[in-house]
Amino acid sequence: MHLELASYDVKDVVFSNANGLVDGVLHVNKAALLEHLAQVSPFEALEVEIARPGESVRIVHALDVVEPRAKARGPERVFPGLLGPPLGAGESRTLRLKGVAVVGAAEPFAGEDHWAFREGIIEMSGPGAELCPFSRTVNLVVKFVQTPGDEIREKTNFGVDAWDEDARRAIEASRLLTVRAAEYLAGIARDVEPNEMSEYELGPVDQGLPKVAYIHHNTGAALYGWSDFTYDHAMLLHPNEMMDGALVLSTRFVEPAIRDCTYFHQNNSIVRELYERHGKDLNFVGVVFFSGFGPTMELKEIESDSAVKLAHMLGAEAAIVSPFRAGHSGVAFMMVCQKCERSGIKVSVGVSQLVPGAGEPGLNHWVPEADAMVASGNDRETIKLPAVKKVIGGTDLLNCKGPAGAELELEIRNLYGLSAPMGPTRLAPELY
Repeated sequence: MHLELASYDVKDVVFSNANGLVDGVLHVNKAALLEHLAQVSPFEALEVEIARPGESVRIVHALDVVEPRAKARGPERVFPGLLGPPLGAGESRTLRLKGVAVVGAAEPFAGEDHWAFREGIIEMSGPGAELCPFSRTVNLVVKFVQTPGDEIREKTNFGVDAWDEDARRAIEASRLLTVRAAEYLAGIARDVEPNEMSEYELGPVDQGLPKVAYIHHNTGAALYGWSDFTYDHAMLLHPNEMMDGALVLSTRFVEPAIRDCTYFHQNNSIVRELYERHGKDLNFVGVVFFSGFGPTMELKEIESDSAVKLAHMLGAEAAIVSPFRAGHSGVAFMMVCQKCERSGIKVSVGVSQLVPGAGEPGLNHWVPEADAMVASGNDRETIKLPAVKKVIGGTDLLNCKGPAGAELELEIRNLYGLSAPMGPTRLAPELY
């Protein structure tokens, strides 16, 4: 598989009468964009706004974040399975708008439970902006508005998200519209010369180099539009598929700080670095994809065995396993690490610390073999955020119970993408 990634450096986004990319400024016809989205929208209304780095702006209730990408030519589509047939990711030429993100946002949908994981805050200025990766992108925010007066359920116990059929349809529609907006924006650059061209292909290299696999622990992504995975078997992916829209966020079962949004899948830092080192000091042999959500020990054994077996079939001598998530999947994650090490595959793991203080393990399961960890910091620290002049995405916060634009003191896990192991986090743990 051969993928060409044409990157365009975008320094600002403005609304204009016509679409265009001129001198690094993306001009967007707002009316045309809204008309394009409305063709498949079930919502009462759609709102589109721009949030720039350094502005006194707070985005709340962020759902997914997507980097604008589109295919350069032909019938192929990015985000296959959602915008087109479920095939073709990872090949031909893809256009990428660097420095821009599309943020889907909405207050809780009718029939949807809400709790802390629903908050999703992006600060464009102040101390929160120093930590949040999407405070450094120019964000085009698409807000999905339902008919006023719809009933919203408030969660009364700690559990995963729940929703009825109406809420499920709204959630799926928000996902589709977010990636549709991202494709629309990137398509504006089709007739413009890119700033940079990169090529990705797992070509033959010196077979004496150590063979390294990436074992990707799926924590809520739809693969080619399909999110109902079986609990029993891992599968093999080409890294180009991950970079080209095959994985799109499908759930919000994890807090915003460690949510594996679509943007992080498109720009997976582990995949990018393994590619950069391919043929230099390692041989990147491929990606093993497993869910790890099996609720019984029997299923966890099958899932972990399947992932390790595929790594061996790739000839892997070492593997990076990431990202870690708590609960059932955290147990399967550690079982993969243990079985890799015991079968001769050296493992490094990427984890997030999920506890409020020092002296606590931070993981719901751990094995002695997992002794090479890269941690993306403790997202239970608190932070004070100053009041802002403008809020996009809603008027009130959910778990903080107050006006969204007011001065806040909250745990940094509410900041979107702050400590995701796949993303460009600025946090790191300290050992005492």
